[in-house]
Amino acid sequence: MKRLLFVFISIFCIGSVFGQLRFVAADNAKPLFWVEDSEYKGLYADVLYEVLNKKLKIPYTIEAFPWERAQQMVEHGEADAMITINTPQRLNYSKANQIPLLTSKISLFIKKGRDDLYFNLLSVKSYKDLKPYQIIGLIGDSKLKDYLIEDEYKIYRVNNHLSILQMLFSERADIWIHSVSGAQTIIKQYGYEDKIINVPITLQIENFHLLISRKSKYLYILTDFDLALKEIKESGLFARILEKYGIPENSL
Repeated sequence: MKRLLFVFISIFCIGSVFGQLRFVAADNAKPLFWVEDSEYKGLYADVLYEVLNKKLKIPYTIEAFPWERAQQMVEHGEADAMITINTPQRLNYSKANQIPLLTSKISLFIKKGRDDLYFNLLSVKSYKDLKPYQIIGLIGDSKLKDYLIEDEYKIYRVNNHLSILQMLFSERADIWIHSVSGAQTIIKQYGYEDKIINVPITLQIENFHLLISRKSKYLYILTDFDLALKEIKESGLFARILEKYGIPENSL
């Protein structure tokens, strides 16, 4: 609760002609962000606390929503900011800071024991090679929207990670596309370590940035955010935050 209390105290003590910066995130995205005992936890919560609160003195709130809804809020100006991959579609309605928070290695995950599928997928070089397979992902996942043409791929969308793992295990879906470290955290969280495995190929490398809505009055902070982020990276504080949440340094 200390972080929550400090944020709200800062809002009233510092004030802002713009009001509070409204940050939104997916409601369960360990190790990046989650809510536990009414407290915000994860990389995003800690970075915002260090950069916005302690360095830039900008009052803000954090709210958790289903991921599709969170993105729509930034798009329509109902929320100011989110941290995610700066895809071309998202940059139509937002602007990104320059320094990436993380680099994300995108790979494939399948049910353990599907040996034929495993060996077939080892030859995958790009998204177009996935057309024969049934793909599962979250509603709002940018990879499903930006890289896969709906009519050409077999895509299932669900609203939580547990459903993804269950559908893979029951073989109602073949493939889950996700970052390696992030997927491993989710698999461990739900006890699927002996059931779901990684196919060791790299589909692409993506970067996570702070995205601020083009309708937000807080667009002006992007340069200052980069300067503050650079400071906490150079000081070693950012590395300690990554270590706290078991995230490999500068990658996910």
